Parts: sequence; C-alpha cells; structure tokens
Amino acid sequence: MVTWQDNHWGEWDIYGKFLDVNGNQVGNQVWITSSFDDETQPDVAANGLSDQYLVVYQRNTLSGESIEARLYNGNGDQLNYVEISPGGFGNNRYPAVGTHLSGYFVTYQWQSVEPGSINDLYRRFWSPHGVFLPSVFR
Repeated sequence: MVTWQDNHWGEWDIYGKFLDVNGNQVGNQVWITSSFDDETQPDVAANGLSDQYLVVYQRNTLSGESIEARLYNGNGDQLNYVEISPGGFGNNRYPAVGTHLSGYFVTYQWQSVEPGSINDLYRRFWSPHGVFLPSVFR
C-alpha cells in the first residue's frame, strides 16, 4: 500500500493504492480520509502476518492538529479508525508509523500552543485491541 496527500477542491485529503509485488495496482484507489479539515503527512506500515496496513496522518482541526489512523486489510476494507492524539493543548505533527508483530509504533511531534515552547517527540504503541500510553522523548 502507498499513500499520499492531494489537494482537491481546495482541501488536502489522503489517498492510497494497493500494489502487488511487481508494483502493479491492485483494485481501485482508496479515498482514506476527506473532511472539511486538511489531512496531510500520511505514512503507512504493513503487518505481513495479519495482512493489515495502518495509515497515519495529521489532521488540522479548529482545536489544533491531531494524529489519526485507519487500519485496512489487504482487500482495501477499512477495519478500524482511531484518534492517536487529539489536537487542543498543542499541535501534533509529522506522524510516522512502524510495525511490530502485535501492533504498530506511531511516532509524532508535539508542540504546546504556548509561545516559545519546544517540541517533544511522542510514541504510542497501537494494536487493533487498544491504544497504550505514550512515551515522551525530550
């Protein structure tokens, strides 16, 4: 699976495609997310054991920038949606995702809305069975 951001009708949305081992498209293009907010910075990781793909992205909302994720199976069916970190007291940006046998590691930058604040890196382990508390790297 590959993902990208595209600006249609003045809004940024996230799209994806499934490819076979030779790089040929399998099935139709997937419209991963579309709303009145801008969704950008997509990343995807595959779990070969479960034939699942977790797509993470940044969503710009009225209350700040959040990190969201959607889980897909190899047929392109959406299995789950989760808000990894909501916007509000700070902005969450630049998500990246990696896989592990039992789930996914999602890493992102967080910055307080306070002027002059520094950035922190957060990491969450996520599985289809739950979201676990974040680790903070300063």
